[in-house]
Amino acid sequence: MISEVVDPDLADIEPLNAKSNFRPDVEGLRAIAVGIVVLYHFHLGPFRGGYVGVDVFFVLSGFVITQMMLRESEQTSGFSWLAFYARRIRRILLAATMVLCITIAATFVFLGSITGRGVSADARAAALFFSNIHSAHSSANYFTQLSNASPLVHFWSLSIEEQFYFVWPLLFFVLMNAFIGRRRRVALGIAVGSVFVSSVIFSVVITPGNPQQAFYSSFARTSELALGALVAIGTPLLSKIPHRVAHAVSCVGLAMILVAATTYTDSTTFPGFAVLLPILGTAFVVVAGTNGPVITHRILGVPPMLWLGALSYSLYLWHWPIFAITQDDLGHRPSIFLRVLLLFLATMIALVSLRMIENPIRRSKTLSRRRGLTFLMGGLLILSTLGVSYVASALAPPERSSRPVPPAAAITQLHAELEASVRTSALPTLVVPLNRITSDFAPAGDCLVADYATTATGLRPVNGCYFGDLTARRLLVLYGDSNAAMWIDAFDAMGKAQHFKVELVARARCFISNEQYWSWGTLAPDRGCTGFHAWAYRHIASEHPAAVIAVDYEAIAHFSYSDMPIPESQYLRGYSAAIQQLRSSGAIVAVLSQPVYPNSDPTVCLDQNRGDVRTCFLKTKTFLSSYNVSGVKQAVMNSGGTYVVITDLLCARSICPTIVGHIAVFFDHAHISNTYAIFIWRALEDKLIAAGVLSKNPSK
Repeated sequence: MISEVVDPDLADIEPLNAKSNFRPDVEGLRAIAVGIVVLYHFHLGPFRGGYVGVDVFFVLSGFVITQMMLRESEQTSGFSWLAFYARRIRRILLAATMVLCITIAATFVFLGSITGRGVSADARAAALFFSNIHSAHSSANYFTQLSNASPLVHFWSLSIEEQFYFVWPLLFFVLMNAFIGRRRRVALGIAVGSVFVSSVIFSVVITPGNPQQAFYSSFARTSELALGALVAIGTPLLSKIPHRVAHAVSCVGLAMILVAATTYTDSTTFPGFAVLLPILGTAFVVVAGTNGPVITHRILGVPPMLWLGALSYSLYLWHWPIFAITQDDLGHRPSIFLRVLLLFLATMIALVSLRMIENPIRRSKTLSRRRGLTFLMGGLLILSTLGVSYVASALAPPERSSRPVPPAAAITQLHAELEASVRTSALPTLVVPLNRITSDFAPAGDCLVADYATTATGLRPVNGCYFGDLTARRLLVLYGDSNAAMWIDAFDAMGKAQHFKVELVARARCFISNEQYWSWGTLAPDRGCTGFHAWAYRHIASEHPAAVIAVDYEAIAHFSYSDMPIPESQYLRGYSAAIQQLRSSGAIVAVLSQPVYPNSDPTVCLDQNRGDVRTCFLKTKTFLSSYNVSGVKQAVMNSGGTYVVITDLLCARSICPTIVGHIAVFFDHAHISNTYAIFIWRALEDKLIAAGVLSKNPSK
């Protein structure tokens, strides 16, 4: 996705007479890299795999930096760490700090304090160069989060580069002092080559099972920077390639980059093996140009490409915050006209940034002569980002104090509350303030098996996950994914009132249909989910429950079938088969219908529309026209199950308010808040009794 154009400009080598070493093909490759990344982010053009532009930048960065280090070492018989890091500070920090601070402020103004506080945390991670680690531990896959990504998520690659440059100069210094003459380059080549091979192997091994961790992993990405370094180290040998061969190699390399950019998609398993196509292509183009101009220079060396290449760092820094904030403020992807307008705006701002911020600092003779002043400036810039992030969060409007939790409402009371809430205008004082809604999820703990668990049951307690009346012999199983787990406190209260024991059997992002277990995060078959359901069927049968309540996010309602290798009809057959399998335990099997969920984070919408929260309310007509609710219902009924519609527990007069009384209904865009689940447990109990799932006369 969003990657950073953070390699140093060739101007970094200016103190070492860079003009004679200027590579127009490298600058042109920068232009291609930033172009395909930006067009990918703005959804313009054919570059569905435009995210590989980041990988092109990584290779170029490794090449230019290592070339600079080698030249300095050979021309001055030494290598200065202080000079190296001073150049990095002058090259990247001021522009990056401007983007971080302005983005923080814009987010608070346009997207509200909740999003602003989250972006402030992102800014602190970016300022301290661990943005990739911060992003790796977020809840969303890189490719699936673009529609609601942080305006600063693109700083992950800057962090990876700087982490690489914390280590690489040290290794370079050690090897350059341990060997003399030609042995130096041989030693460097062996060391960097070993790192390259190890990194590729690591990436290939980890990517299929954990693509998010691989995407943001510093070591998995090291191969790309190391490849560029290898090209720089091997330049004396590579420059002897015959010119005719170099022409062909350059064309093949450029074609490899463009093929990856146009044929890869968000579903491509990446980085893994797939990353080799664009990075080797980049290396081929750079290698081909080591012995003079080749045919691709006619494309890469033209003035517009050189202009865009020089602008690449600024354009990358500015383009994503501008697009992301606009998209989040609108609540949907901008029109093509607006996207083109935003691209023009980003380009103009980047041009001003280059000329007024980057170039003056990078070329400052005062800072070049006084490294101490450069390091002082760098420290102050980092502290500035940290200070702005904390101050902005502190100055944001405080949340109103919380109210006591109201008693659970029976169904008639709930309907009256919903009717009144439909007319709500201003945001009321909430039981759980908006800034704490993200922690208002049922306390399932390890009883909700994590979607990334390497075994079927993960860390699920071996003695089971029981709630409700623990002394009762009658057992009800709550089965499914995180949408099952979100009801656990409601069923705990229900079990204590109705005198039955409740067991949670759930794995996150693990849908019920046993036709094709599917990972929502990776858009690929999920072996962990397959194993979980096989275990769950055996376990539930051995427990002999009186009833099984099945709940899931109903993939049928949320996936385009172009993303799944099965047709809708087959998926529904799998849903029926799952219900039949559960019924074989002898239990009554009921499926709770899916709530009418919002398309984006409802707390963010409420935060942005405190004066009129009706903007965030939902309509059942829109929901029913978008989802195959009837298909799922029919599949359940055809298999002998009971389908319990709970729409009227959240909606009134075809409107579903996101605030009911003083309670926020949703935890996020795909789960009911725990407070609301507890508030409606009696109403849900009434529904289950009416459906024949529970008894009117409870007994142990």
